[in-house]
Amino acid sequence: MTGIAQNQYPLIVFEKQEKRVFNPLTKKRLVLRPEEIVRLQWVETLQYVYAIKKSRISCEQAVLTAYQDKTLRADLVVYDEQFKPMILIECKSNQVELSSQTALQAGVYNTTIEAPFILITNGIHDVWFEKTESGWKTLAHAPLQESHDQDFKLDADYWIERGFIGKLIDRERVKLLLPFLSHLYHKSGNLIRYRAFSQAPDNHQMNHFYASILSGDSLYHTSFLADFRGKSSWWTLVTKNGVNEQLIYVDVDAAFADIHPHVWVYQKGKRLTGSLPVDFFISMSPFDSPQKICDSLVHFSSSL
Repeated sequence: MTGIAQNQYPLIVFEKQEKRVFNPLTKKRLVLRPEEIVRLQWVETLQYVYAIKKSRISCEQAVLTAYQDKTLRADLVVYDEQFKPMILIECKSNQVELSSQTALQAGVYNTTIEAPFILITNGIHDVWFEKTESGWKTLAHAPLQESHDQDFKLDADYWIERGFIGKLIDRERVKLLLPFLSHLYHKSGNLIRYRAFSQAPDNHQMNHFYASILSGDSLYHTSFLADFRGKSSWWTLVTKNGVNEQLIYVDVDAAFADIHPHVWVYQKGKRLTGSLPVDFFISMSPFDSPQKICDSLVHFSSSL
């Protein structure tokens, strides 16, 4: 089944100019490893989608098995209200396909924990198992009840805490972006994946969660992200038939402040500059699809 947690995002902090994820269970700042991101997406999901208290979630719980020469640790264990093991969660990178070996690994961990449910996930796909009298069977749906009573607001603070916009953002003008961010990252149904780039133009920081949007024969990979200074940017990589066509960078703070130029387009070894129309963000409708907005951005970049 499609990954439930791919529209949830971990807390982001900066340490000596380096981006880190923050684990609210252990209170630790951690290097952004792909499997760590998936695990923290599930911590967010358990708290804010299923209203499970942090006291009922164990992270990297030590597991006693027959393998005495090494320490095994379960990614996440969820306890019921009587604090009995309920779910064992095994997390993999979104670049790793789930396999029978993944299920076997989770099963080995569960010989000690004895949870009645097991989840193996790479963030994009989830596979649930339930223990029955006749053995383990797969489930079509998560064995959890969603909660609609959580105080969960997709306001500016939510996006700042998760590294999508910087703390220096204009608090009035950012209201223009909030419906787009909510639609793009929570409601659009587009594939969301954390992407790390080995090289970025002009020493920019580009690593973050990107939404992939199909538009005709083009595929947009688009992301809003903050840097260690608290500044905000909007990146869109345009590909056709698997080939990178252009990369568009928008300095969001400069655009809001009407500072020119605030758009850079990298294509075919060239760097072009420009500025969005003054009403670009103002004209965004809460009902506009992410595809339509990205189409407008790409159309503008083509005119430079």
